[in-house]
Amino acid sequence: LFFGLKAKGKENIPPGGPFIVAGNHASYLDPIVIGCVFPKKVRFMGKKEVFNNFLGAYFMRAIGVFPVNREKLDISSIKQAIKILRNKEVLGIFPEGTRSIDGKFKGATKGVIGIALKGNAKIVPVGITGTHEAWPPGRKFLHIHKISINIGEPIDFPQIFKENGKIDYEMGVEILSHKIEELLKNET
Repeated sequence: LFFGLKAKGKENIPPGGPFIVAGNHASYLDPIVIGCVFPKKVRFMGKKEVFNNFLGAYFMRAIGVFPVNREKLDISSIKQAIKILRNKEVLGIFPEGTRSIDGKFKGATKGVIGIALKGNAKIVPVGITGTHEAWPPGRKFLHIHKISINIGEPIDFPQIFKENGKIDYEMGVEILSHKIEELLKNET
């Protein structure tokens, strides 16, 4: 209501799970924007630090967020993500791994590709603009700013298997990063 949220590409949202919503991350508003636009509940990975106090942990769990330790390979969080997908739910991941300080997309990491393959899920790429201006990292209060989300066609990754059957994670990362960058350029 306050930010004049506009969504482009809603027809690209699959009618059911499993799928992963993957987009740029420039603000704490990004998961809220995704949650407002996607008709099914989206379960997000969230940094473990937001679970450090009782109120934060309670709120995060109530909205379906589960903790991930970004300091090391967190097997339990990966298993939780795959379980969500195998239950035909929707998983939200910001493949940069953290919020962007300057608001620019830094590119995906390979973890999201592995989770998609293990969970037998497509990835729905999204580009979100305006959230960094509304609430960037380090700012205490929100500023009114127009926000938009551009939703791309779901990506399936069968082409990233090499001839020897191994996964070409770099190709998957390149495909996903390129799609998110395209969506950011073609904002609503």
